[in-house]
Amino acid sequence: MSILYRDILYPILEELQYDKKSLASCFKVSKTWCEIVIPILWRNPWDHLTLGKKELLLNKLLFNYISYCRHLNLEIIEDMFIINNQYMGIRNNILKLFINKNVKYTHLYIPGYYDYHLIPGTERCFSEIKFLKYANTINTESLTSLIKNSGEKLTKIRIFNSLAFSNVDNNKKIIQTIYQSSPNLIYLELYYKDSNILELEKLLIKCQYLNKLEICSEFINWNRLFNILTISSPPNLFKFKIYFHVNKPKLKSLKLFFDNWEGRHPMSLIIGTENNFTYKNQLNDLINNYKAKGVVNDFTYYDSETKEKNVVKDLKTETVDIFNGFKKLFN
Repeated sequence: MSILYRDILYPILEELQYDKKSLASCFKVSKTWCEIVIPILWRNPWDHLTLGKKELLLNKLLFNYISYCRHLNLEIIEDMFIINNQYMGIRNNILKLFINKNVKYTHLYIPGYYDYHLIPGTERCFSEIKFLKYANTINTESLTSLIKNSGEKLTKIRIFNSLAFSNVDNNKKIIQTIYQSSPNLIYLELYYKDSNILELEKLLIKCQYLNKLEICSEFINWNRLFNILTISSPPNLFKFKIYFHVNKPKLKSLKLFFDNWEGRHPMSLIIGTENNFTYKNQLNDLINNYKAKGVVNDFTYYDSETKEKNVVKDLKTETVDIFNGFKKLFN
């Protein structure tokens, strides 16, 4: 009877995995509920530890918490040590708790430096990742090796890589590795050099499940990019975000893009535009015209500066909360 009870209870509690407050309140119901809830909570502890609830961290000897973890957020772990540098001496010991041969992750967040390959068990730990976020000045060889090692399981990739951004050859190698090793990709965000436009086209052709594309580039040949997006985008790709570009798209280029897109799924487009009153008025008229035609679903001006400030502020707050949670756990 107890086995049947667990079998019924588990999928119900599983539905609460994104409602962390409700899920946290469930684990005190009984020992059985606790044994089901704790692995779900610790699948992605970086969210749940921000609750600051001491109850989540009780009975610590009864569970091997890290064995349940499927999201490894190395960004937050490293920020903990930066903010609390008195603990830097135990950094490697903490990392070895999370990176070893006894655990495999599906979601991986890596900050702007990379020495994790020196820790035994890294390759096995990262062999089944489905989501990858890679930041800043990271080694291109390490990044491409990680993508290849995923065994075509990657469905979401976010690359914030200034080396890939500034170096044409590195950028080309990364794009090639993505379309050669991640055919099941659904979401992609990356820095991209305009001179590698043909590699981007190959990626669109080979990654047929792609449904959202975010591009960061310093300079863009808009007519060429829009033409390739129109011709080569897979059927489910209609969500685009293009940001940090120096040159803004001309109204004529956008109009041609919308004309060529007609007949496809209405697009969602987020893009940086010229910051002047006349341009934005003309742009609004253009967008409203193509919304009425069913070509554009929504169009958003992208404000990179405001968003960047908010992201930094939120990340710092989250890091402090999570560090305090871990102190309660390991003290």
